[in-house]
Amino acid sequence: MMGSVAVEDRFAVRRLAIALSIFCVALITTYHRTLEAGVTEVVPIALERSSDWQHDRQAWLRAWQRADPGTSLETALFWSLVSQNDQRFVTWGIARNAWTLLNRPRRFFDAEPCFPARNSLALGEPMVTVGLLGVPGYLVTNDPVVTYNVVLFSIALISAGAMYLLVSEWSGQPLAGIVAGLLYAFAGVKVHDAVHPFLSDTAWTVLALLLSRRYFASGHWRTAYAAALCCALQLGASMYPTLAAVAIAVPTLGWLMVRYGIRKVRTPATLLAITMIGVAAAVIYTPFLNLRADTTVSRGQEELLYLPWSAFMPRLGGSPGIMLFVLAALGLVLGRRRTTPALDGDPRLPLLIGGLLCALIATGGNVEAGREASAAGMHPGLVLPNLFELLRNLVGPLRAIRAPANVSAGSFLVLSILAGLGAAALLRLCPRRWAWLAGSVLVWLAYAETALPGALGLHPDGDLRTFAVAPAAQEIVLFETLRERGNSGPILELPDASRLPGAAVSPLPSARVLLSAYHHRRTAACYNSFIPEVTNEVAKLADDLAPARNIDRLRSMGFTTLVFADGRGTRRSRLRRALENHSARGDPLKLIYEYGSYKVYEFADEGSSGDP
Repeated sequence: MMGSVAVEDRFAVRRLAIALSIFCVALITTYHRTLEAGVTEVVPIALERSSDWQHDRQAWLRAWQRADPGTSLETALFWSLVSQNDQRFVTWGIARNAWTLLNRPRRFFDAEPCFPARNSLALGEPMVTVGLLGVPGYLVTNDPVVTYNVVLFSIALISAGAMYLLVSEWSGQPLAGIVAGLLYAFAGVKVHDAVHPFLSDTAWTVLALLLSRRYFASGHWRTAYAAALCCALQLGASMYPTLAAVAIAVPTLGWLMVRYGIRKVRTPATLLAITMIGVAAAVIYTPFLNLRADTTVSRGQEELLYLPWSAFMPRLGGSPGIMLFVLAALGLVLGRRRTTPALDGDPRLPLLIGGLLCALIATGGNVEAGREASAAGMHPGLVLPNLFELLRNLVGPLRAIRAPANVSAGSFLVLSILAGLGAAALLRLCPRRWAWLAGSVLVWLAYAETALPGALGLHPDGDLRTFAVAPAAQEIVLFETLRERGNSGPILELPDASRLPGAAVSPLPSARVLLSAYHHRRTAACYNSFIPEVTNEVAKLADDLAPARNIDRLRSMGFTTLVFADGRGTRRSRLRRALENHSARGDPLKLIYEYGSYKVYEFADEGSSGDP
């Protein structure tokens, strides 16, 4: 008996190795441009978000207009610049969190940007889980761009592997698990937004589903703790996939309790697992929610972003794809003996309910249809309840969410599981001798539709290009030299008009935030979802350095160093004259270093510096 178990375990390991090999091929195919260009310099970015629009303006604009046919060139360019700024910010966040976990974990939320504001990491997505995933990459390379790419690739492989394990265990068909893993991890709906990989990172929910079912069936306490760990990692991914996980977990847990009961569930292990999840939620979200209640933090975008129902419709070469929907439909309609014979029960109905709940939250009922109808002076037609607004009124912390559209990741997760069960049912309908051939064809089709759509003659929405995100070498050398000279403390980098009224979209704040992942010093540069009022105050003071009282105020805030990037322009000329005047007197600023176009000043010690 023991021998047969050992043989089965060896076969399971071999099957997992084969699955991971296929997923690695899909990974290389999907991100080949990044691998070719160099993971130390560039990161993957969707075509419409890329900076190479001048090379193929029509293709770039068409990519935008697939999502919104009315998009103009100016609007597309604006949002592309925003996406590129987001890309720099997320690259910073992943690398910074990995470095902080290794070097000063107690100051995890007290991030470097937006000085003198405290706990500035809580101004947006905390990126806890991706920071944890970035630790090995940063430990080996000490490079923020490489760390980001390693995390992106890791999420893809973890997602594919998690889906493979769940579907192969529930269906008893490893090939169906490979199909589901490919459709889940490499479909355009996940790959397309490589800028924000944490928004669709629901792999931890997949693992939690797998482990929770095992726990109810076996009662093994280690399984309970592993499931709790996965829940904690899901909490650390983002509030959006966490909300999706809750929507899926409620009906699924109800099904587990009805089907398996609580006879094998161990009370101490369950209580400890729940405590682990509660502690993780408190650690991750308490700073985040406290800062949202701060009246000195600007709220930014007020209008909530919902999805139209058309976003859930399958499209050839689009996201989500035709194969996902066809297999998911088969997974729903074919009997349990063909889809989940390895389980003592049928999880499809609770999963479907969870997926529909996610869709209702992401669409707000039919908010987008109502807006379009109102703009055209028409009746919105069918009115569905706005589930997200109801939840916001009941659960205060959800008021921090600005884009419930991202909860759609939960619907995609459910579709992927159902698609895997549908693939398993198809394989059982085939004669046994043809099952491997049929499974291989399904794997090839899933691979082609997601990672190599050109093989099927498809033109995907999520065509990936590369974006050179690494800072200029001279900027990195500048701060290394300052460190070697003993210069330390918070820095004010000029010019930066990003926080001033009427300022256009600028890459300066996000580029300087990313640069802080290299020098790890506090900086006034601020780019995030929410902005503290003190950042606006610093921007106004820094825009007029002529009065010495403004210098004194900046010094009293804690700044020790001012870095001025010289160049052309009226504003730079005005700042240059003010800095030269102050430096000539030696109080309150002193020029200490020049490097290329950069001039570095130190704030003098507190003294009597009156207005000139």
